[in-house]
Amino acid sequence: MDARVAALVDAYRAIGARDMADVPICNAGLSVEAVGFREQGPGWLGCVIAPWFLNAVLIPRDPAPWAALLDGDKTEITLPSGAYRFTAARMDGLGTLLVIPLVSAMNVLSSQEEARAAAFLALDTLLRAPAPTPAPEPPAAKPETPALSRRSLFRGGRR
Repeated sequence: MDARVAALVDAYRAIGARDMADVPICNAGLSVEAVGFREQGPGWLGCVIAPWFLNAVLIPRDPAPWAALLDGDKTEITLPSGAYRFTAARMDGLGTLLVIPLVSAMNVLSSQEEARAAAFLALDTLLRAPAPTPAPEPPAAKPETPALSRRSLFRGGRR
C-alpha cells in the first residue's frame, strides 16, 4: 500500500507542477501530502492535501471492479459512519480511484498543519460508527380519572 500512496502523491505533485502552477485558486502555503491512509472496505482510505483541494481518497485493493468506471462516475461505498457517494477519478499508473471532495477553497486553511488537522477530522468522522440510538421511552401512563357517579355529580364532584 505504501508504494501506491507514494505513487498517488507523485501523480498529484506532477499535476501541480504541470497544470496548477500559478493558478489563483491554489494556496501557495500548502503542499501535496497523503494523510492517514488505512485499510478500509475495498481498499485504503485516506486524505490527499493539495494546494487546490482536500479530498478523501479510496485506493482500490483490487482495481478490476472499478476499471469500467469513467472519470466523474458516482458509486456508493459504505463506511462505518454510513454510505457515501464517491466520484471516480483515473490516475496514470494507479488506475481508478474513488474520491470525496472535502474542501475546494483551500484559502480557508492557513497552513499545512491546519490542512492536516482538517484531514484527520474528516477521516475520524467518516470512520466513526454512529452512536446507538436510544430506545424510545414508553408513553407515559395517563392519570386515572375517577369514575363519575350520580351521587358525586350532585355533590359537586366530591366522592
